[in-house]
Amino acid sequence: MKYTKSNWKWKLTPFYPHEIVVMGTVVCIALSVFVLVTSFIPKIFLPYEPPADPLTTPLHIKPEWYFIGSYQALKLFPDELLGISFQAIFILALFTIPFFDRKEDRHITHNITLFISTLLFIALWVGLTVWGILL
Repeated sequence: MKYTKSNWKWKLTPFYPHEIVVMGTVVCIALSVFVLVTSFIPKIFLPYEPPADPLTTPLHIKPEWYFIGSYQALKLFPDELLGISFQAIFILALFTIPFFDRKEDRHITHNITLFISTLLFIALWVGLTVWGILL
């Protein structure tokens, strides 16, 4: 049996035009209140702090644990550009490994050069991370 307006026993309004308009109105009102409060009274949500000085970084600032190795590697180079370019070249070299390793058997334990370089990379990264944490 197909329901039509004549044999439908409940008096309900359809979802599409009515509920969408109500939900859209609520969203517009909430966004308007949010924009007005953040534009005209921003100090309600923000604590008072002195303005930041972009030219000085406090010594106690350290990156998250997964970036400490990169941060420590950047400290090893005398120039920032040299350190960033060294890391970029290293990442690009890692991306090119699949293009040069074209053997049939690609298991890492059968390719001794790749295996040793991977172990050295992991040891270097762990060493730099531990060194950065201890400093």
